[in-house]
Amino acid sequence: MKGEKEILYFLSSGIKRGEESAFRKVFDLYSNRIKRFSMTFFEDEADADDLVQTVFVKLWEKRFSIDPQKCLRSFLFQITANLAYDILRKRSSEFKANQQAALNNSKEHDMVNGELIYNDYLNLFEKEIAKMPVQQQKIFKLKREEQLSSLDIARMLNISPRTVENHIYRATCSLRAVLQKYDVLS
Repeated sequence: MKGEKEILYFLSSGIKRGEESAFRKVFDLYSNRIKRFSMTFFEDEADADDLVQTVFVKLWEKRFSIDPQKCLRSFLFQITANLAYDILRKRSSEFKANQQAALNNSKEHDMVNGELIYNDYLNLFEKEIAKMPVQQQKIFKLKREEQLSSLDIARMLNISPRTVENHIYRATCSLRAVLQKYDVLS
């Protein structure tokens, strides 16, 4: 293996001096190995190819800091591992951010949609209440909006509590029929 160490020393020294031919030889020697190593991090071959390119760009950018006495192969694989972890961390963060954004959008959409549906039913109820006899409307609104008891409504309108309950029952039946008509109640 002394021959490989000498060759790597020679190539490392050449890269450090900016020799493109030495860089090309290192690329030819290690690009397939680095790709195989990259595939342990990524399932997609295109991702592994991109990582190989990035590793060699980093090698060229750091060429002046290369120590020919140290193992170039270890240096290349360390760059590969570090870059792969950086990419995976970034993807994980992006995935979490996208999930949170989707969840927030879904909640917003559900809230807006729910509010629209609520307003539609409220308008529908208001129209149905407007069709009721005046006395029934008055009693129903006192019960619903003022939240008065049947006895209080009866005293206020000078009618029997049973009459108040009948009006509330009819109003409720009328509104229930509307909900059934629109398939809200099964």
